[in-house]
Amino acid sequence: MTELVTVGGGLPHHLELQTGKVLDVLLGVFPTDKTRKQVNDWLYRNSKPGFSTPLGQKADLHLVYGDQRDGHGTAHWWKLYYGDRLQSQIDTLLQGTALTTTSQTP
Repeated sequence: MTELVTVGGGLPHHLELQTGKVLDVLLGVFPTDKTRKQVNDWLYRNSKPGFSTPLGQKADLHLVYGDQRDGHGTAHWWKLYYGDRLQSQIDTLLQGTALTTTSQTP
């Protein structure tokens, strides 16, 4: 009998991020000898519907491929589920990398 695993493993926090932001998080949370390009290549190979993988020794980070919502040739989106232990670290990694807009008055 096959056991179903819930997407995100029941982790309490969830973000949707474009590939560049996912790279920031993965490389910040998991020190590695892999380059950003190597990790990006791995993401690209797995950018397909249905891709889902727990990450880390404690599996308190779960990566799921989302979509390419703006069509072919545009950014890929990912869903990142994570536990309380990583919340502060992920918030810090993403702080200052978020896109900001300013309103300009004529």
